Amino acid sequence: MDGSRTKVEKITWLPESALPCVWMSAGLLSYRLCDRELDCENCALDAALRGTDRQRSTAPVASGSHWEFPEDRHYHRGHLWAMDLGGGAVRCGLDAFAAELLEHAKSVVLPATGSHLQQGVLACWLGAESDLIPLCAPVSGTVAGGNVLVQSAPELLSDAPYGEGWLMDIDCRAAIHEREALLSASQMREQADRQLAEFRKRAESMINQGKREVGPTLADGGQRLVDLRRIVGADRYRRLVSTFLH
Repeated sequence: MDGSRTKVEKITWLPESALPCVWMSAGLLSYRLCDRELDCENCALDAALRGTDRQRSTAPVASGSHWEFPEDRHYHRGHLWAMDLGGGAVRCGLDAFAAELLEHAKSVVLPATGSHLQQGVLACWLGAESDLIPLCAPVSGTVAGGNVLVQSAPELLSDAPYGEGWLMDIDCRAAIHEREALLSASQMREQADRQLAEFRKRAESMINQGKREVGPTLADGGQRLVDLRRIVGADRYRRLVSTFLH
């Protein structure tokens, strides 16, 4: 072997029974076979590459059924929660699933106080660079106020989605019947687990489609990519995430 050669050639062959690691499929590892049947959430290598050692108030998206869905509130299928404040008002925010997928958000655009919202229809936006991701209202009603703190500190959306990272309060006395359409914590957890499997399937497909363009970046001195959004591109990631938020 030529000791002066630093670039790692991409391996194009695999044993018939082998499962390539998703990071190898992305071109970020030159050669790595999966011995966990693509069970990424329990893989130490996957955790290291994604940089999941950061402390969070909710479990990471890879944790599946270990997500936190508090029992003291209900959940819209578009992944916003609604907590009863009394007097016909509810407080709303992102659930753990949405908070993980949108942890890159850098801005929050909330509706003006007094605005009327309709359940399942656009209520606010989260922004990251040039992206704007729409979120739907969990209930119909009038906006009673927005969380000014989360607008100045968007990281609270993912760090404290059930606490300081709440989004807005809604007066929904005229639409109290709509709360029956919301999901319980256990129902939301089941939905999130199903959607996680679908998200992984679609993400892996995107990675495989682009693997010819990426090439190895770990052993050749390039910058290590650990963010799925950076791997597949901001626009494709936005479109992927948006399919789960309505």
